[in-house]
Amino acid sequence: MAIRFRIFSPRGYLAVGALTALLAGTIQSLVLAEEDETRQSCDSLRADPDDRIPACTRLLESGRKDIDVGTIYGVRANAWYLKGNFDNAIADYRAAINHNPKLGSALQGLGNSYFRKAEFRSAIKSYSNALAVEKKSAELYNNRGLAQLNVGEFSSAVKDFGEAIKINPRFSSAYNNRGIAYSKYKQFEPAIKDFTKAIEIDPRFVDAYMSRAEVLIVEKGDLDGGIRDFNKVVGLDAKNWKAYSARGEAMRLKGNLDQAMADHEEAIRLNPNPESFGNRALTWKAKGDLDRAIADYDDAILLNPNYAPAYAARGAILRLKGDLDRSLADLDKDVMKATDRHQLPFHYGSLPGDEDFFFRWK
Repeated sequence: MAIRFRIFSPRGYLAVGALTALLAGTIQSLVLAEEDETRQSCDSLRADPDDRIPACTRLLESGRKDIDVGTIYGVRANAWYLKGNFDNAIADYRAAINHNPKLGSALQGLGNSYFRKAEFRSAIKSYSNALAVEKKSAELYNNRGLAQLNVGEFSSAVKDFGEAIKINPRFSSAYNNRGIAYSKYKQFEPAIKDFTKAIEIDPRFVDAYMSRAEVLIVEKGDLDGGIRDFNKVVGLDAKNWKAYSARGEAMRLKGNLDQAMADHEEAIRLNPNPESFGNRALTWKAKGDLDRAIADYDDAILLNPNYAPAYAARGAILRLKGDLDRSLADLDKDVMKATDRHQLPFHYGSLPGDEDFFFRWK
């Protein structure tokens, strides 16, 4: 069989070469477009974290020399944080810091992640490291103050909130948080002053009204002042069960049991939880209906078998009813639950800095 060779003319070679160059350029353009899309997906603040994480991972694994690896770790850490996976966020923030130890935004994100895990000592350390880089950050001082507040370092917390206020005199959250810190070591007048200032800056600041009401009622015995603040809260937020429940307690203390019961009913309707049932039980007891009070404590315990106050209160009522064996059993459980239960410290105040803005492409 004869083999036939096809001979290309010079023009044919030129055409093939042009086509090859065109295809190569098209492929390169597609690769660059894909890489650009990946980069945009990683960086986009509007993208779902489930899309951002794999996009950032592809960039980290690409070996590209034109990217800031520390920034990409930081962006991916933000996405993990938004998903509530704080362990992965911590790992990525640490990787970002390893690439750039002075990356204050990564140090802040690391502190926020530790805060969300209630590892407040680690949060304080991270915020302190961040403040060494970002010396004029009101948010960092506020956040470190919150962490100190949660470990009982009230004096240090007051100082940090004060620094935040110096940097940003309109920082309403810092005033509210400092007021809480003042109240924790019994400086109630400065606390009320700070809560009032927070409300002056932001008249819709629900937490500040709640904080001020608590101090007015519990520490100053000003039931009417506290009720006025709770009235303001429910006017701003009709679904705030805590305000209804707390106002109901204030009404009970004033002897207005019908209004107290109405508030507790609304609190339970909005959020049937151990505290709302427990507070209504106090009003049933004040009305002399011990059986209904016991039923509310039963519901509180059913919702949370480790809710120690319900055992103590139910045990006290059972003693009044003459059921000493059940009373003793409840009081024993109260002691056991109070000793054995592990509860995370309460997160006082609000934690700014959760917005996903820490890292952006340069």
